[in-house]
Amino acid sequence: MPTPTALFLGIDVSRDTLGLALLAGNGSVVGTLTRSYSSAPSDSVDPLDWWRAARTGIKELLRRSKVTASAIRCIGVTGDSHG
Repeated sequence: MPTPTALFLGIDVSRDTLGLALLAGNGSVVGTLTRSYSSAPSDSVDPLDWWRAARTGIKELLRRSKVTASAIRCIGVTGDSHG
């Protein structure tokens, strides 16, 4: 399958897990990755934990999917509303 030239990166932030998805313009899934950054639900989470998970996870997702960062044209971020 040829590598799409324009990709959408979806980032889903939850209290203890980060979900990443790369989608092509036609909606097909190019790759996904999940990263955990908290050992227990009662642990307090440092905001840098999810940011670290995002940085390393995005690099890994791109490597596994064999695409370059320059192919990403749009980034969407979502998450739960727990404070």
